[in-house]
Amino acid sequence: MARYIAQRLLQAVPLLFLISLILFALMQTVGDPVATMGGRQPLDDADRIRLRCQLGLDQPILTQYVFWLVGNDWTILDTNCNGRLDESDSYGRQRGVLRGDFGNSITDRRPVTAVIGEKVGNTLLLMVPAQVLIIVIGVGIGIYSALHQYSLMDNLMTALSYIFQSMPIFLIALILVYTFSVNLNLLPPNGMFDPLGDRSFLDVLRHMILPVSALTLISVAGYSRYMRASMLEVLNADYVRTARAKGLPERDVNLIHALKNASLPIVTLIGLDLGSLIAGAVVTESIFAWPGMGSLFLTALGRDDYPVLMGILMLTTVSVVVFQLLTDIAYTWLDPRIRY
Repeated sequence: MARYIAQRLLQAVPLLFLISLILFALMQTVGDPVATMGGRQPLDDADRIRLRCQLGLDQPILTQYVFWLVGNDWTILDTNCNGRLDESDSYGRQRGVLRGDFGNSITDRRPVTAVIGEKVGNTLLLMVPAQVLIIVIGVGIGIYSALHQYSLMDNLMTALSYIFQSMPIFLIALILVYTFSVNLNLLPPNGMFDPLGDRSFLDVLRHMILPVSALTLISVAGYSRYMRASMLEVLNADYVRTARAKGLPERDVNLIHALKNASLPIVTLIGLDLGSLIAGAVVTESIFAWPGMGSLFLTALGRDDYPVLMGILMLTTVSVVVFQLLTDIAYTWLDPRIRY
């Protein structure tokens, strides 16, 4: 197992470099960040040239990528800009991603790590409870439906799952806001806390209910369908029929023999979802004005703030790779026949 983990980690290194290069090249098509830096007062040509030199945007893409990885060669940039760089006003100076420095945000000049760090906690506060509810409710419904196939509850849950799977997340979110905020006036429609309130935990909890509910409803349907199909396939397997023929209690047959093997597809699904948790939910956070990673990504995209975009994308990529490795390790516990 240790050898397999070491091999996977070694394989992940070139994969991350390749993904980062592709993402970095795609960022060049987002737009010109210098064009948005003047705000309402457009920059003149001299300022544009100076800022492009200062950011290293006049360099070839591969050179920019190397600077992004290992840090800027300030001497080269200053030479290309004819000695006009001022270190006290340096947008582009960074020590390199390999040293944990993603550079500075183009819009507010703060370090990317600080900008992202302010939002990660808010996103996890929203996404972790939603993911827990999705797993518990979705898996529970799937198991119940499989054990009571074609019953009234199974048919009802199947119909509801198809309905929620066919609805886009923004529609579910708007229905929840219209019902519980506009009509019933029970829950706040957006934000993370009341601007005039005390910002207590209960206030934040009230603001979490609607976005967490929207995320849960849209994903529970998929989990329940996967779990039901996987459980039905295992329940009809020969070894399950043999366990019943030996006189084992039905509870042991279902929960020990069937459930463990039926969980493999769900573990894969959970691994993919957990890896993307840190990226947040772009649409949901936008609708509910939740100050998380999803909202930050949209804001950075609208401002062509590619250092922040790259920071978010790379953080998400690393999370996906790590959780996929943990998922592969979990397979060996669920199915002893799997050996690496």
